[in-house]
Amino acid sequence: MEGSGRCSVRKNRSAKVVILFIVLVFVASGCSNKEEKVAHFISKGDALMAKGDSTRAILEYKNALQIAPKNIDAMFFLGKAYLSQKEYRKAYGTFRAALDLNPNYDKARVEVASILSLGRQGEKALEELKLIKNPEKFGPRVDIIKARALISQGKYRKAIDILSKIKDGDKNKDVQVLLSLCFKETGQHKMMKDAVEKWRQIDVKDPASYVFMAQYAAEQDNKAEAGRQLEAMVQANPSETNLQLFRAQALERLGLMKDATKAFENLPSDPRMMKAKANFWRRQGKNEKAKKILEEIIGKDPEDIEAAVRLAEILAVTGRIEEAYKELDKILGKKLSKENHEKVIMAKATLKASQGKLEEAQSLCEGVLKENQGMVDAHFLLGKILLARGKLDKAEIHLNQVAVARPDDAKAQILLARCQLLNKKESVAGNTLKSALKKTPANQQIRLELVRYHLIKKEYNQAINILDKGLILNKKDIPFLKTRGEIEAFRKKYDEAEKDFRHILNLRPDIPLGFMEMGKLALVEGKKEEALKWFKKAYRTKNGWQIAIPALVGTYVGNNDIDSALRLVKEEVQKRPKSAVVYYYLGKVLV
Repeated sequence: MEGSGRCSVRKNRSAKVVILFIVLVFVASGCSNKEEKVAHFISKGDALMAKGDSTRAILEYKNALQIAPKNIDAMFFLGKAYLSQKEYRKAYGTFRAALDLNPNYDKARVEVASILSLGRQGEKALEELKLIKNPEKFGPRVDIIKARALISQGKYRKAIDILSKIKDGDKNKDVQVLLSLCFKETGQHKMMKDAVEKWRQIDVKDPASYVFMAQYAAEQDNKAEAGRQLEAMVQANPSETNLQLFRAQALERLGLMKDATKAFENLPSDPRMMKAKANFWRRQGKNEKAKKILEEIIGKDPEDIEAAVRLAEILAVTGRIEEAYKELDKILGKKLSKENHEKVIMAKATLKASQGKLEEAQSLCEGVLKENQGMVDAHFLLGKILLARGKLDKAEIHLNQVAVARPDDAKAQILLARCQLLNKKESVAGNTLKSALKKTPANQQIRLELVRYHLIKKEYNQAINILDKGLILNKKDIPFLKTRGEIEAFRKKYDEAEKDFRHILNLRPDIPLGFMEMGKLALVEGKKEEALKWFKKAYRTKNGWQIAIPALVGTYVGNNDIDSALRLVKEEVQKRPKSAVVYYYLGKVLV
């Protein structure tokens, strides 16, 4: 019996060992399978990225992370895929998550620093670069990011120093791009042109070098040279129709209307280019030409909803409202996709709103939203309508939907904040603007709106601080300089105000703004004769008479010098006999 018991114990022990071995084998096999699956998904994602299919690559990397949520390699590759789609917020969040798991994961930190430098958050980018354990592993990239961060802080000479020391920098496009910018900002224009030349030697087809030089030429008021640079861009990329369109639009913005007209007329005859051509004619007030082009597009493709909606808009603008409604109703009578049906209904709602038929427009928006709560355009228009009708609570709900869906839409953020202010939610409005500015610190509109918010609350120091930070990002921002100068003048800090207004004069001596601000400042200080001198200088700039004449007349009248005011206005009547503005001021002086 005793021997039998010992035998039984040995058998049980053997059985346990076998079971344990089997379990370990299965666990090891499971781990192996899990790792293999993760590696497989990452490999598939990499292959798709190599083919340029980032959308499907993202799905593969996400599949890997579903199995192994803490796999930092999968996170890193997912972040790179987001970067390729210019989804910078998602990329930043993904790289940051990888760093939370492993702060020594330098690859992710380099990407975080790069995104921050591109977002003009130079100080934060430099802080991230300091945390990289082995910067030498990344070749010149760390130095390039550092230079970009310094540029965002306006430290151009420090950036030049770093860029100039990069090995083989003459063959590195990023180095030459940044040097071009730095040399331009520091007034070293010959060196700037040399850097641009090297940039083109590296990549002659890069449109950015031509746009850069066109912009520089425009700033020098050399519009002809700007046009030549744009033409060179097209010649370097003869098959790129998008660049042909860009050139036409740029020529229009430069005011080279003869060249712009020719460029638009020479665009290819595909529907997208024809629509761009129609928009050009519409901007020029030649609605019949635009109408003819749109009708041609619809004749070739009756299902082109976008062209049909634009045609209806032109009919409305030219006073043919009933024809516009008929055009939209004709489209609605067709078999449309849900998305196109919503677009046409929104076009109709917009037309109703423009006519002041707010209730009808509201009803159309509500109908769209009943079927599709995700239709952001409907929320936006409905929010505006409700705001106009004084229904602030409801307006705020819809505008908030838009602001959340479109965090980069400055108009949406500003309109929401204004609605909140009207709704007596001052702190909420302030938070809306501060949050929007934090997301897009380079946005001029949002920054100025936040300044306006602080001015309403008489928080002048905060307003100045917001403008100071904006001028760190762009020291040449004229609206920021003007606003800061006006606030300082209001606070009787005349010397500070004068610095800003003189800075405007240095930046743009060709426009009346700086002269007018100096004249107004002189008036505030009681220096009327000096004010007149400044206003006369404003008068001598291109089209400066339009704002200088009222200021001159007002100053003469304020001095009881009616004769000088009358003489000035009579001279203007002779120069501009068809100007209603001049006759208005003539009447004002005579009265």
